Amino acid sequence: MTQDINVHDLDTHPAAEVFPMLPPDELHQLADDIKENGQQEPIILAYVADDETGEALLMLIDGRNRLAACTLAGADPRYEIREIDDPRSIIISLNINRRHMNKGQQAMAVAVMYPEKEKGGRGKKPKLNLEFSSQ
Repeated sequence: MTQDINVHDLDTHPAAEVFPMLPPDELHQLADDIKENGQQEPIILAYVADDETGEALLMLIDGRNRLAACTLAGADPRYEIREIDDPRSIIISLNINRRHMNKGQQAMAVAVMYPEKEKGGRGKKPKLNLEFSSQ
């Protein structure tokens, strides 16, 4: 059961924004598919602690393209709120092999989300084994 939330008003997790949106023609194809077949996969939301205040903020973790396509299709977006310990790992897991990215672009996306400790980042590595495609 989902709460009554306007997903259009939520911020997107910054790590999700590392991955590119679909080009307009593909976004319109997705919207057409949603019109014809409905939204097949839910938009994923999670509460994430704000870095400055520590307050738990509800954020969009996955599904920016589905949300945009639902808007184009005039459909109410379907979403789920999940408990997620490490949003970046989930975002990588859900997106890294779904996108049309080459190995270098995939590696750069992970590096942006998990910067090296000696360069000012936390140095935390994802909890998953990433196998980059050779596209």
